[in-house]
Amino acid sequence: MAFIYFSLQDTKDLMNVPLNVESEDSILEQLGGKADQYFTNQMTSYAESLPLTGGDLTTASQATNQYVASLYMARKQNFESAKYWEDRYKESFNTLVNILTSNPTNRTKRIAVTKDYRTEPISSDPLLE
Repeated sequence: MAFIYFSLQDTKDLMNVPLNVESEDSILEQLGGKADQYFTNQMTSYAESLPLTGGDLTTASQATNQYVASLYMARKQNFESAKYWEDRYKESFNTLVNILTSNPTNRTKRIAVTKDYRTEPISSDPLLE
């Protein structure tokens, strides 16, 4: 099951395409569906974290929209721009992976235990004799 991370409006904002220009919407929607599936497949190794919420969801959506922008620009044969958006996608994806893997609640089940503090001097200390 693919989660929905793609947003047509956000992708258009990234590429500076006016929202009222609808000629390429069907292509973007098709690429967005494929990008959602691709992103979900990449996230399967972090399956316990799915579905993403909060800031993680925002980062995932940003990464997916950047990936769609890359695919769209490559389709339009603007390879320089496609490479730029692919690099942004990789940065966002790696940031998300770092966030998901560094969450201490997922790494350890340890409990901190406090003990009484002792103030008595050590009897073997030569300065105290």
